[in-house]
Amino acid sequence: MNKIKRHYLTTVVFLLLTVRALAQDSIFTYLPLEEARLQPYKMQVTYNKTSHLVFPSPIRYVDLGSDLLVANKAEPVGNVLRIKSAVRDFEDETNFSVITEDGKFYSFDVFYSSYPDALSYDLLKMQRSHERQYIADVLFEDLRGSSSSLAELIMENLYEKSSNTIKHISSRSYGIQFSVRALHVNDSKFFFTLEVKNSSNVSYEIDLVNFKIIDKKNLKRTVVQDKLLEPIRVYFHQ
Repeated sequence: MNKIKRHYLTTVVFLLLTVRALAQDSIFTYLPLEEARLQPYKMQVTYNKTSHLVFPSPIRYVDLGSDLLVANKAEPVGNVLRIKSAVRDFEDETNFSVITEDGKFYSFDVFYSSYPDALSYDLLKMQRSHERQYIADVLFEDLRGSSSSLAELIMENLYEKSSNTIKHISSRSYGIQFSVRALHVNDSKFFFTLEVKNSSNVSYEIDLVNFKIIDKKNLKRTVVQDKLLEPIRVYFHQ
Protein backbone atom coordinates (compact mmCIF):
# COMPACT_ATOMS: atom_id res chain seq x y z
CA MET A 1 0.00 0.00 0.00
CA ASN A 2 1.48 3.32 -1.03
CA LYS A 3 1.59 5.99 1.61
CA ILE A 4 2.39 9.59 0.79
CA LYS A 5 2.66 12.36 3.35
CA ARG A 6 2.85 15.99 2.24
CA HIS A 7 3.31 19.21 4.22
CA TYR A 8 3.18 22.66 2.72
CA LEU A 9 2.56 26.21 3.78
CA THR A 10 0.58 28.90 2.04
CA THR A 11 -0.09 32.55 2.82
CA VAL A 12 -3.34 34.37 2.17
CA VAL A 13 -3.73 38.15 2.34
CA PHE A 14 -7.00 39.51 3.68
CA LEU A 15 -8.11 43.12 3.73
CA LEU A 16 -6.34 43.87 6.99
CA LEU A 17 -3.64 46.10 5.62
CA THR A 18 -2.67 49.27 7.37
CA VAL A 19 -2.42 52.45 5.32
CA ARG A 20 0.67 54.45 6.13
CA ALA A 21 1.28 58.04 5.10
CA LEU A 22 4.79 59.39 4.84
CA ALA A 23 5.35 63.12 4.94
CA GLN A 24 7.75 64.50 2.35
CA ASP A 25 10.81 66.22 3.62
CA SER A 26 11.02 69.84 2.63
CA ILE A 27 14.81 69.60 2.26
CA PHE A 28 16.07 67.54 -0.66
CA THR A 29 19.34 65.67 -0.31
CA TYR A 30 21.01 64.36 -3.44
CA LEU A 31 23.07 61.19 -3.11
CA PRO A 32 25.33 59.73 -5.78
CA LEU A 33 23.62 56.82 -7.52
CA GLU A 34 26.94 55.00 -7.55
CA GLU A 35 26.32 54.01 -3.92
CA ALA A 36 23.30 51.96 -5.03
CA ARG A 37 25.13 50.24 -7.88
CA LEU A 38 24.50 46.51 -8.20
CA GLN A 39 27.54 44.69 -9.52
CA PRO A 40 26.46 42.40 -12.42
CA TYR A 41 27.65 38.89 -13.04
CA LYS A 42 29.89 38.40 -16.09
CA MET A 43 28.81 35.66 -18.48
CA GLN A 44 29.82 34.27 -21.88
CA VAL A 45 27.38 32.78 -24.41
CA THR A 46 27.79 31.17 -27.80
CA TYR A 47 25.63 30.34 -30.82
CA ASN A 48 26.02 26.57 -31.11
CA LYS A 49 25.57 25.69 -27.43
CA THR A 50 23.02 26.54 -24.75
CA SER A 51 24.00 27.82 -21.31
CA HIS A 52 21.96 26.95 -18.21
CA LEU A 53 21.62 28.95 -15.00
CA VAL A 54 20.20 27.25 -11.90
CA PHE A 55 18.59 29.73 -9.49
CA PRO A 56 17.82 29.07 -5.81
CA SER A 57 14.12 29.88 -6.37
CA PRO A 58 11.62 29.66 -9.27
CA ILE A 59 12.03 32.35 -11.94
CA ARG A 60 9.31 34.99 -12.06
CA TYR A 61 10.60 37.55 -14.55
CA VAL A 62 13.29 37.72 -17.26
CA ASP A 63 14.30 40.80 -19.26
CA LEU A 64 16.77 40.55 -22.16
CA GLY A 65 18.79 43.65 -22.95
CA SER A 66 18.73 43.10 -26.73
CA ASP A 67 17.70 40.69 -29.48
CA LEU A 68 21.24 39.31 -29.49
CA LEU A 69 20.05 36.81 -26.85
CA VAL A 70 17.30 34.21 -26.67
CA ALA A 71 16.22 32.70 -23.36
CA ASN A 72 13.41 30.72 -21.75
CA LYS A 73 12.68 28.70 -18.65
CA ALA A 74 13.43 25.00 -18.77
CA GLU A 75 10.11 23.22 -18.28
CA PRO A 76 8.76 21.60 -16.18
CA VAL A 77 11.17 22.96 -13.57
CA GLY A 78 10.84 26.65 -12.80
CA ASN A 79 14.28 27.62 -11.51
CA VAL A 80 16.44 26.87 -14.56
CA LEU A 81 17.01 29.45 -17.31
CA ARG A 82 18.26 28.46 -20.77
CA ILE A 83 20.09 31.18 -22.69
CA LYS A 84 22.20 31.38 -25.85
CA SER A 85 23.29 33.81 -28.55
CA ALA A 86 20.75 34.53 -31.30
CA VAL A 87 23.48 35.60 -33.77
CA ARG A 88 27.03 34.53 -34.41
CA ASP A 89 30.07 36.49 -33.25
CA PHE A 90 28.35 39.62 -31.95
CA GLU A 91 30.89 42.16 -30.73
CA ASP A 92 28.74 44.37 -28.53
CA GLU A 93 28.20 43.74 -24.86
CA THR A 94 24.60 43.07 -23.83
CA ASN A 95 22.82 42.17 -20.62
CA PHE A 96 19.80 40.50 -19.04
CA SER A 97 18.08 40.52 -15.64
CA VAL A 98 16.16 37.91 -13.64
CA ILE A 99 13.77 38.21 -10.70
CA THR A 100 12.96 35.06 -8.70
CA GLU A 101 10.04 34.13 -6.46
CA ASP A 102 12.06 34.71 -3.29
CA GLY A 103 12.37 38.40 -4.21
CA LYS A 104 15.95 38.34 -5.48
CA PHE A 105 17.11 40.48 -8.42
CA TYR A 106 20.01 39.22 -10.55
CA SER A 107 21.87 41.25 -13.17
CA PHE A 108 24.18 39.83 -15.89
CA ASP A 109 26.57 41.39 -18.42
CA VAL A 110 26.92 39.10 -21.42
CA PHE A 111 29.73 38.69 -23.96
CA TYR A 112 30.06 36.42 -26.98
CA SER A 113 32.64 33.66 -27.04
CA SER A 114 33.06 30.81 -29.48
CA TYR A 115 34.40 28.73 -26.58
CA PRO A 116 32.72 29.81 -23.30
CA ASP A 117 34.55 29.10 -20.06
CA ALA A 118 31.43 27.37 -18.69
CA LEU A 119 27.95 26.39 -19.87
CA SER A 120 26.23 25.64 -16.54
CA TYR A 121 26.03 27.91 -13.51
CA ASP A 122 24.68 27.26 -10.01
CA LEU A 123 23.63 30.66 -8.64
CA LEU A 124 23.06 29.27 -5.15
CA LYS A 125 26.74 28.38 -4.90
CA MET A 126 27.80 31.91 -5.87
CA GLN A 127 25.07 33.55 -3.81
CA ARG A 128 26.50 32.27 -0.54
CA SER A 129 29.71 34.24 -0.96
CA HIS A 130 28.64 37.26 -3.05
CA GLU A 131 24.98 37.89 -2.19
CA ARG A 132 25.36 41.43 -0.89
CA GLN A 133 27.38 42.56 -3.89
CA TYR A 134 25.56 40.92 -6.79
CA ILE A 135 21.94 40.40 -5.66
CA ALA A 136 19.23 42.82 -4.52
CA ASP A 137 15.83 42.30 -2.89
CA VAL A 138 12.67 43.35 -4.72
CA LEU A 139 9.13 43.80 -3.34
CA PHE A 140 6.16 42.14 -5.05
CA GLU A 141 2.77 43.84 -5.13
CA ASP A 142 0.95 40.73 -3.89
CA LEU A 143 2.94 40.87 -0.62
CA ARG A 144 1.89 44.50 -0.08
CA GLY A 145 5.40 45.78 0.57
CA SER A 146 6.65 42.88 2.69
CA SER A 147 9.97 41.30 1.84
CA SER A 148 9.73 38.07 -0.17
CA SER A 149 12.83 36.81 1.61
CA LEU A 150 11.15 37.35 4.99
CA ALA A 151 7.97 35.54 3.88
CA GLU A 152 10.07 32.63 2.60
CA LEU A 153 12.02 32.48 5.86
CA ILE A 154 8.84 32.49 7.96
CA MET A 155 7.32 29.65 5.95
CA GLU A 156 10.53 27.63 6.11
CA ASN A 157 10.74 28.05 9.89
CA LEU A 158 7.09 27.08 10.33
CA TYR A 159 7.62 23.99 8.24
CA GLU A 160 10.72 22.96 10.18
CA LYS A 161 8.94 23.39 13.52
CA SER A 162 5.79 21.72 12.18
CA SER A 163 4.02 22.15 15.53
CA ASN A 164 0.45 20.89 15.72
CA THR A 165 -1.37 23.73 17.50
CA ILE A 166 -4.78 23.05 15.89
CA LYS A 167 -6.22 19.65 16.79
CA HIS A 168 -9.70 19.31 15.34
CA ILE A 169 -9.81 20.79 11.82
CA SER A 170 -9.48 17.84 9.45
CA SER A 171 -11.36 15.75 6.92
CA ARG A 172 -10.87 12.15 5.77
CA SER A 173 -12.30 10.37 2.76
CA TYR A 174 -11.22 7.36 0.63
CA GLY A 175 -7.92 7.05 2.44
CA ILE A 176 -7.03 10.76 2.06
CA GLN A 177 -6.78 12.90 5.18
CA PHE A 178 -6.47 16.69 5.00
CA SER A 179 -5.84 18.66 8.19
CA VAL A 180 -4.87 22.13 9.36
CA ARG A 181 -1.94 21.81 11.77
CA ALA A 182 -1.30 25.46 12.64
CA LEU A 183 -2.21 29.06 11.91
CA HIS A 184 0.12 32.04 12.34
CA VAL A 185 -0.37 35.72 11.54
CA ASN A 186 2.39 38.14 10.57
CA ASP A 187 1.96 41.64 9.12
CA SER A 188 -1.75 40.99 8.39
CA LYS A 189 -0.94 37.81 6.47
CA PHE A 190 -2.20 34.39 7.47
CA PHE A 191 0.21 31.44 7.36
CA PHE A 192 -1.51 28.05 7.31
CA THR A 193 0.40 24.82 7.96
CA LEU A 194 -1.45 22.08 6.10
CA GLU A 195 -0.92 18.33 6.13
CA VAL A 196 -2.11 15.76 3.62
CA LYS A 197 -1.82 12.03 4.31
CA ASN A 198 -2.44 9.44 1.64
CA SER A 199 -3.08 5.89 2.84
CA SER A 200 -4.87 4.80 -0.33
CA ASN A 201 -3.50 2.51 -3.03
CA VAL A 202 -2.99 5.40 -5.49
CA SER A 203 0.03 7.66 -5.21
CA TYR A 204 -0.23 11.28 -6.36
CA GLU A 205 1.41 14.69 -6.26
CA ILE A 206 -0.43 17.72 -4.90
CA ASP A 207 -1.35 20.05 -7.76
CA LEU A 208 -3.27 22.80 -5.99
CA VAL A 209 -5.45 23.59 -3.00
CA ASN A 210 -8.43 25.96 -3.17
CA PHE A 211 -9.47 28.28 -0.34
CA LYS A 212 -13.02 29.56 -0.07
CA ILE A 213 -14.98 31.71 2.36
CA ILE A 214 -18.56 30.39 2.61
CA ASP A 215 -21.47 30.97 4.94
CA LYS A 216 -21.78 28.31 7.60
CA LYS A 217 -25.56 28.51 7.39
CA ASN A 218 -27.53 29.51 4.30
CA LEU A 219 -31.00 30.94 4.68
CA LYS A 220 -33.70 30.06 2.20
CA ARG A 221 -34.22 32.39 -0.76
CA THR A 222 -30.77 33.88 -0.43
CA VAL A 223 -28.05 33.93 -3.07
CA VAL A 224 -25.05 31.84 -2.07
CA GLN A 225 -21.76 33.44 -3.12
CA ASP A 226 -18.51 31.67 -2.28
CA LYS A 227 -15.42 33.88 -2.17
CA LEU A 228 -12.37 32.19 -3.64
CA LEU A 229 -9.04 33.13 -2.05
CA GLU A 230 -5.82 32.69 -4.00
CA PRO A 231 -2.69 31.93 -1.95
CA ILE A 232 0.11 34.42 -2.57
CA ARG A 233 2.90 32.06 -1.54
CA VAL A 234 3.22 28.27 -1.16
CA TYR A 235 6.18 26.55 0.46
CA PHE A 236 7.19 23.00 -0.40
CA HIS A 237 10.15 21.41 1.32
CA GLN A 238 12.96 20.80 -1.20
